[in-house]
Amino acid sequence: MPSNYIELNEAWRNVQQTNDGREIRCDSGFAGEWYRFTGAAGDVMPTQAPPSTYMCSSAAPMWMNGQHPTLADGEVSRQVCAYYSGDTCEWDTTIQVRACSGGYFVYKLPPAPMCDLTYCGTQLMIRE
Repeated sequence: MPSNYIELNEAWRNVQQTNDGREIRCDSGFAGEWYRFTGAAGDVMPTQAPPSTYMCSSAAPMWMNGQHPTLADGEVSRQVCAYYSGDTCEWDTTIQVRACSGGYFVYKLPPAPMCDLTYCGTQLMIRE
C-alpha cells in the first residue's frame, strides 16, 4: 500500500472548471508516482467522460474508464481516456488505482500520452 503520495489539490483540476483555451496545462511530466485528489480538485478521478472538452485546464480532459476498486480489490489497472474532438477516448493510458483504509483513493499516474492533457478530479457523489 502506498504510504507516500503527492496531493493534487489545484482548483483548475476539477472537472467542473471550464477553460477558455488560453491556459492549457500539461501532465506529461508525471513519472508514475502515487497521487491523491484533495481539496478544490475534488477527491476522486471522474469515472464518466466530462461534459465537454476544455475542462480542468486541458484541451483534452482525462477521466478513468472504469469503477473505483474496493479495499479488498487491492491495486487494480484502469484505462484513462482523454476526451477530445467529439471522441471520449481520443488518447488513453493505463493507471493503477487503490482504495485506502482512510476512505480515499490513490492513483499511480504515468506521464500523459501527450501535452495539453491533464488528469481531472471531481467530488465523489456516494461514499461506499
